[in-house]
Amino acid sequence: MVPILERGLTRRSFMKGVAVGAASLMAGSSILGCAQKEEEKKPIKLGALVPLSGPSSEGGNRMKNAFELAKEDINKAGGILGRPVEIVYYDTAGNAEKGVTGVKKLVEEDKVFALVGVYTSGVGLAIADVVADYGIPLMVTVAASPKIPQLVRDDPERYRYMFRTGADVTHFTLNTAPFVTDIVGAKTYYYVGQEAIWSKALDKVFENFLKDKGVEKVGSSFVPRGTQEFSSIIADIKSKDPDVVVSSTVSAEGVPFAKQYYDAKIPVPFIATAGVLTFEDVVKEMGEKGNYVCFMSWCWDVPFTGKTQDFYRRYKEAYGYAPTGYEDVRSYDGLTVFAQAVNKAGDLDYDKIRNTLENNKFEGVAGYYEFDDGHQAKWGEGLLTGVIGEWYGGEATILWPDNVKTGDLKKAPWWRV
Repeated sequence: MVPILERGLTRRSFMKGVAVGAASLMAGSSILGCAQKEEEKKPIKLGALVPLSGPSSEGGNRMKNAFELAKEDINKAGGILGRPVEIVYYDTAGNAEKGVTGVKKLVEEDKVFALVGVYTSGVGLAIADVVADYGIPLMVTVAASPKIPQLVRDDPERYRYMFRTGADVTHFTLNTAPFVTDIVGAKTYYYVGQEAIWSKALDKVFENFLKDKGVEKVGSSFVPRGTQEFSSIIADIKSKDPDVVVSSTVSAEGVPFAKQYYDAKIPVPFIATAGVLTFEDVVKEMGEKGNYVCFMSWCWDVPFTGKTQDFYRRYKEAYGYAPTGYEDVRSYDGLTVFAQAVNKAGDLDYDKIRNTLENNKFEGVAGYYEFDDGHQAKWGEGLLTGVIGEWYGGEATILWPDNVKTGDLKKAPWWRV
């Protein structure tokens, strides 16, 4: 082979060519490095499915409040893998079809990295297969149907990226039953629920659980979300004469039910299984008709973890009213737990994030999160429980559990208990 320098090239021109080539390589490398750095600075988009209109909008807007606080806290702490979090909201209005449309828009148009939220079980179940087809993570923060984690148990590969920080209906039962069995000492009960998947599932779980405790269901009624008239149900409750009423009217219909129940002077208490009747501002607006309303909540302004009371303080300062303890707290926790998992995984790889969620415990506002084989956050001491309380004069007394109890049940003059 003839040496290069003998083919008409001087040493100077050869070295010049080498220098130009090296400079080109360095420039290319620099451009690539800049592109990588720019990518690392881009926000990580998360899509939030929330009902900002319709009968569930009260809870949906509280979910949004919580997501905003979570975003603020995550970004103050350095974001996700050093990148800021950005949230793109989609209003499902609590409607299954809109939920499906929302998933498609958030994934295809907004290019979100993962999804959070979902208020109603109908929306949750409607979008599950769409989300699975996209192969994108979904953290369900409110919807309570037992069918959601069962999807994961039945087909863990297809639904491998779906998790839930929201409670299961079994947990609703475990958290409400002490009011029926211990505080009231009831032998019979009546169930009033929404015409909703989760509420009907809760009815069955309650019935089986309380039957084992010697408490019989004497009647039940179901109403659409947003119902305003309860006279026929009030009459049925009176005719069945239970010792206590359990109500899962958690959306806008909860307020007229409570007011009409008060006006009818039903001689036994009722307990609301979370929802609108845990909202301090809503109950205060009810005036005297908010008195003696009993409720189950998933969190309260008590030291469940080191994060709990600070969250309550900041939420009140930001929005002018107290958190409910469920829609807001579990949504805040859902987003921050997801961020903790990604940072702990150290990677945006979905499988690494899933593995991290499956095998670790995460601190939240409501307690500590561990996930079972259905990717459902576990209930129990040292993990997640809640409180039972009663409203009077716009202030809540916590009746259960004993470690955070602030008083005893205040009996209305017309109650027989």
